[in-house]
Amino acid sequence: MKKLFIILYLMGSCITIVAQNDSNADQAYYAIQGNKLLDSKVDVDGTPYLYPFMDAKVKDVGGVTKMRYNANNDEVEYQTENGNLALLKQAKFGDIYFTEQNLHLKLVTYNYDMATVTGYLYELINKPALKIYKREHIDFSKAKAARNSYSDSSPASFTLSKPVYFIKNGTSEIVELPSNRKKLIEMFPDKKEAINMYFRSNKGDYVNKNDLINLANVL
Repeated sequence: MKKLFIILYLMGSCITIVAQNDSNADQAYYAIQGNKLLDSKVDVDGTPYLYPFMDAKVKDVGGVTKMRYNANNDEVEYQTENGNLALLKQAKFGDIYFTEQNLHLKLVTYNYDMATVTGYLYELINKPALKIYKREHIDFSKAKAARNSYSDSSPASFTLSKPVYFIKNGTSEIVELPSNRKKLIEMFPDKKEAINMYFRSNKGDYVNKNDLINLANVL
């Protein structure tokens, strides 16, 4: 276990996150100083984490350690004897398996909101010629002071966004998975009939993994 900690320590990122406002309420909710993550005392509603620390392993790095995904700043954090560290965003450390929840978090490059992003997505479907991913994001809103005596102030808060799904067809780029029948047919014109049949019994909102499994089976 100590060997794994040493390996992961060398993978830790060296970033400092600071706020651009003198008000305590507007400070960043945590700071990374050197390699160590420091919990903030700023009053914030909610959490940037979907799951607590869980047993996890990095592909091709031996051993298991406690990890969690920060869905606000898109970082993987892990525990060591010297405190919590942030995993470097490098391809060689880009396959993280959370063994307790059977979750696979993968560092990939994808197209989203008219930009190319390198970040973590949950891999849901992995077939030789088709892969489907899920993006989980938690927004951070700064604290707001009351505008007048008739309104209330609001603390800084975290809010879970609606998940976004992505697809990789063969060797193509990773792009957002259309929930619209027409756009999906444009992406898979040879599967038009199968897609039409799928949408007769599914809304395309991909509420659960079974919806995505059924979709993957027709694509």
